[in-house]
Amino acid sequence: KEADISVKQDSLDGDKIQTAVNVVNQKNTQYKGDKFTTASIGEIDAVFSEDAEKTIGESVFEGLKDQNVVLSLSKENDNAENDYTWTFEGNTISDSVKLKTSIAVEELDDSVKQLIPDDDANCVLDFSQEGKLPGKAEVTVNVADKKLVNDGSVYCYYYDEASGKLLEKQPVTIDADGNVTIHIAHCCKYVLTNAEVEVPNVEVKIEEPETKKLELGSTIQLSATVTPEGETISWTSDNP
Repeated sequence: KEADISVKQDSLDGDKIQTAVNVVNQKNTQYKGDKFTTASIGEIDAVFSEDAEKTIGESVFEGLKDQNVVLSLSKENDNAENDYTWTFEGNTISDSVKLKTSIAVEELDDSVKQLIPDDDANCVLDFSQEGKLPGKAEVTVNVADKKLVNDGSVYCYYYDEASGKLLEKQPVTIDADGNVTIHIAHCCKYVLTNAEVEVPNVEVKIEEPETKKLELGSTIQLSATVTPEGETISWTSDNP
């Protein structure tokens, strides 16, 4: 009984997507009841074909937040095939920020080439979006012309331009059509290659490392700086 909506247009209009989010949310609310143990999950598929930059406003992700709705944003080429697709689940949206959708598949520049062994099969996914995303995203990009061999040894690395290092090794697979899917929480340049490279461990720096004591019913704010950005950490107590 889930509500599914397709929004196909040449100009990706945030207002139309927002309307679709509102309709799906309304339908899902109607389907909640004694007959359903969980709320239905609605899907919204928005497709655009222009090469120009597309920006999805904060209001779309604010409306998506905490909802059982899956939003997919796809760039379609002249052959009616997807160059790339963004997918967000409403219950993973944490911030209402704008999203620039454009993704370019480029050759490695010299600064990146020196970090991996000689390998002709590689490319860079260069995101127009910088930094934080509205939430965790599944991103599928077509790299069929980049000679990557799907033999179980395809890797995605986050390239940190500030440090000049490859971080966050993520094993990935490529389907028969040359589509690769990665999971990210922030945007920058990502390197795809068949070469396996050693990467540094995630560093967590606690801003206030001293011991904290809590009275029953009281609260305290914990903060940490995580490198690379986008990694998640969990807090535990020795007296749960």
